[in-house]
Amino acid sequence: MLRHIAVAIALALACAIAFGGALSSDFVNFDDDTYVYENAYVKQGLTAEGLRAAFCQTTGSIYQPLTILSLMLDAELWGLDPAGFHLTNLLLHILCGFLLYLFLFLVTDAFGRSAMVALLFAIHPLRVESVVWVTERKDVLSGVFFMLTLICWQRYLRAPRARSYVLVVLAFTLGLLTKPILVVLPVLLLLLDWWPLGRWRSASPDGSTASLGRLVREKVPLLVLSLAFGLVALLAVSASGSAAGFQQVGLDSRLANAALSYVRYMGMWLWPSDLAVLYPHPRDGMSGWQVLGASIILGSITGLAIQQAKQRRYLIVGWLWYCIALLPVSGIAQAGSHAMADRFTYLSQIGTTFAAVYLVADLAERRLSILGRRSLLAGLGLLSVGLFTALSWNQTRFWKDSEALYRHALAGGAQHHFIYNNLGLALMEKGELDAASRSFQRAIELHPDDAKAIMNLGLVAARAHRHREAIALFRKAIRLAPEMADAYDNLAISLYLVGDLEQAWQRVIQCFERGGAPHPDFLRALSRSEPPPAEALPWLNGREARE
Repeated sequence: MLRHIAVAIALALACAIAFGGALSSDFVNFDDDTYVYENAYVKQGLTAEGLRAAFCQTTGSIYQPLTILSLMLDAELWGLDPAGFHLTNLLLHILCGFLLYLFLFLVTDAFGRSAMVALLFAIHPLRVESVVWVTERKDVLSGVFFMLTLICWQRYLRAPRARSYVLVVLAFTLGLLTKPILVVLPVLLLLLDWWPLGRWRSASPDGSTASLGRLVREKVPLLVLSLAFGLVALLAVSASGSAAGFQQVGLDSRLANAALSYVRYMGMWLWPSDLAVLYPHPRDGMSGWQVLGASIILGSITGLAIQQAKQRRYLIVGWLWYCIALLPVSGIAQAGSHAMADRFTYLSQIGTTFAAVYLVADLAERRLSILGRRSLLAGLGLLSVGLFTALSWNQTRFWKDSEALYRHALAGGAQHHFIYNNLGLALMEKGELDAASRSFQRAIELHPDDAKAIMNLGLVAARAHRHREAIALFRKAIRLAPEMADAYDNLAISLYLVGDLEQAWQRVIQCFERGGAPHPDFLRALSRSEPPPAEALPWLNGREARE
């Protein structure tokens, strides 16, 4: 028990140092508005209406009712103080790391190795995005349910009773209601059956093993859940319009990007540098040599893991864990404009982490004395934990607010219209209209048909009282994106501000037809044909870009 407490304290201290800076960070204008500070249901806290909405609607093109409920609970407790939301993310991540340690210890009885895997997983810089970005509550919360499912599965195997299996199904269902990426869990359980559980008949003929068919059959209820939630996830993404068609990104580009991403993630895991909020998809900008090189690397690692499968089972299990857990977000089913994202590694790199830790410990055990082995492993462990903690602390600083986040991405070379558009919004909120205008103009240079950036440039003109210029820009945005309700709303407000009430009413109607909701004060003023009040400009609505 004392050892478990010591690991929990070590995890909490390391994570507090690595990510504690987020407690003084603000929300960012990249989905945090959709999830929290402009979400009508979340802002109200826990309500019956919000509960219905969480289970009956999607948010951010994902069906994730438990994630939304957790954000509602935060709003109930903290209001819209970002520190409370960040604290919850941090505590959930620490719990996830401890549950990972506990599961590995229960199935391997290896205290030191289990503790090191949990520590390296928890404080790696690639975790920063999942922990300090409020929107990624779904990562840390689904991670907790993922680990609970593994622990319940270990308990079921020790005492195969119906109620134990029900706990497995319950924990897995709750995880799927948090983030659908957990659909890969039944396949990962099959890998764990090979190692460390040793349940495959070919793994350990000691009478406690089973055929592959039997191992699959016992997971059928979990596989059915995976298929059901996988279908829901595909329908949600398709309905949102965020899924890229094959005309936009061909299958060859998707496969090439997936191969490169697998290798790049490995490089970032070994040496985490130049991390950013967006890695733009190269589309057709990938060279054949790059793809060939990535394919050779992936094939070589796979071949080596297979070669060592009998002697070091953890290598093939860890590598396949990484490949399988990353598959749903590998870009083969492309959504958004990203090629990859740090948050996608939250569960997948558990596999490479335990494979690496066990390999280093195994080699040291074979080649060194007990004293030499302990000294080497302790030194490597402290060095790795210290280095990753420092790097995570540094990376956390860039999530201080929207401006810091996007300027860091630009400094790293992420020249993308999404970055410039959202940076422009952050600058505009600070009243830096000239800088915001330059940022929106740069977004339009990179993507001339970026209707959101054009509309936001119109907002700058409106806030500078250049209403005729703003009207022209809003109309241009509507021509490019006729479905964008905010553009009609802003156009209506600008027409009202120049005294064209008839045209303003027409645009209000078009806004409603597209699901928009003009500001009530604006509607009252317009209906009474009142002159524009001094506070009219805040009625204008900006639009962030979605990656």
